[in-house]
Amino acid sequence: MMANLAWFIPPNDFWLPSFLALMTPWLFIPPFFWMFFWSFSFFPYAIINLAVLLINFQFFFNTFQFHLSSKPSKDAISVVSFNAAAFYYQPPKIEEVAQEIKKFEPDILCIQEFLNYKPKEYEDAIDCFKQKLNFKHHAFVELLPQSKFGLVIFSKYPIKKFSQISETNQKNGIMFADLECYGKIIRVYNMHLQSYNIDDSTKNEINNFGDAWAIAKKLRSTWVIQEQQLQRYDLSLKDNKKPVLVCTDLNNPPYNTFYKRAKKDFQDTFLAAGWGLGHTHGKGFFSFRIDYIFASYHFNVERHSVYYSKHSDHYLLHSYINFDENIKE
Repeated sequence: MMANLAWFIPPNDFWLPSFLALMTPWLFIPPFFWMFFWSFSFFPYAIINLAVLLINFQFFFNTFQFHLSSKPSKDAISVVSFNAAAFYYQPPKIEEVAQEIKKFEPDILCIQEFLNYKPKEYEDAIDCFKQKLNFKHHAFVELLPQSKFGLVIFSKYPIKKFSQISETNQKNGIMFADLECYGKIIRVYNMHLQSYNIDDSTKNEINNFGDAWAIAKKLRSTWVIQEQQLQRYDLSLKDNKKPVLVCTDLNNPPYNTFYKRAKKDFQDTFLAAGWGLGHTHGKGFFSFRIDYIFASYHFNVERHSVYYSKHSDHYLLHSYINFDENIKE
């Protein structure tokens, strides 16, 4: 019940609901178990547990989806979003990642934690991706000066302009690019909100139920920065009337106000056309859905898939979208 409040209370204002929400979907297990158990012995208790599940129905449908896969239309736009984990700072991996993504034939590719190092036989990582995936256009924002580390958007459609909307000198940030696609201008965001930097020692503290307050303070300091980043994102979208596509490593699960802030009234492509849990980061108990593709109402979402990648600690997201011809700009 407390975790349900994360949908209404910003984590930078009160940390506990969002902290508990990080444990979803595992929080569904106890009420499911007790509902089943009490249904054979004392039915009123089963009803209580059913009520708990119904109250948290928003969490359930943000966690599980059961859309059957369909063949994309011939006019569908192939969109890939991926946190490349800086290719683990190994230049040979740049070409391997490009080859891995090539099979999805993306028309638009957004990469977070992109490291523009030089692999063999190419000028740099950007040149490698453009040649291997047949991209003609790209927009790169270097988040840390002279680090070659940042955000990048590759496109088969002309890029009319692009800009960084987050502060510099941070490893996380936000950029957008305006693309001319089928005679329309669409705005594509590549967004990577502040990371928690939860290392193995922090995970051990959680496993051992150690100093939860110290962990919460670390999370809260991250949420404060994320709030500042989302304010800039909100401002950039103010008065925008263009179709919008958002590729993001949000570093937040789909259960708190920051997810609502980033998604706005856009479509979450996993909710629209995904299957299963859709986890995008981590393994086992520490696996979460924190990476997303959002599409404004100008688009139809035809398909959404999540793929494991051995080259990153994040999964790769792939969606097919097309313009809704019934929507007039």
